[in-house]
Amino acid sequence: MTNEGKRNQSRVEFDNTYFAVDDDIENLITTNFGLKGEKLEKHRDYLKRKTPLLERLSQTLFIHLKMANGLYPTSKEQLDERLMHQKYAAGACYGIATLYERIFHHIGVSADKHTDEIKHIQKEINSIKAWRESDKKRFKF
Repeated sequence: MTNEGKRNQSRVEFDNTYFAVDDDIENLITTNFGLKGEKLEKHRDYLKRKTPLLERLSQTLFIHLKMANGLYPTSKEQLDERLMHQKYAAGACYGIATLYERIFHHIGVSADKHTDEIKHIQKEINSIKAWRESDKKRFKF
């Protein structure tokens, strides 16, 4: 397998991780974070305020991943721009993870019930970090 083939497979895995994060957010929102009845009514206003933030962070993550991936650096400036987009994508991931924590705490739901969502966002963070480190080593300007 050529290096190009490996990059394509890696890219597919990377995209699949983003889509898992986005699907998780959509599922949490549409299921009201698993709340029903009185507990849902008690926290409805809170969730209405917080869910648009999750959606915005997911969109921000997607935009910066695509912007970074669309740049193949041929200069130090382009590498810096790519690294900046990677940094903003990682920041969006940290924002999602933090918002998950805040929401779960506020509504009284154990994070243990949402291990897949937490694993997906952590995998995305780790993938972005590895990508950044790889770029720093690969592109020498």
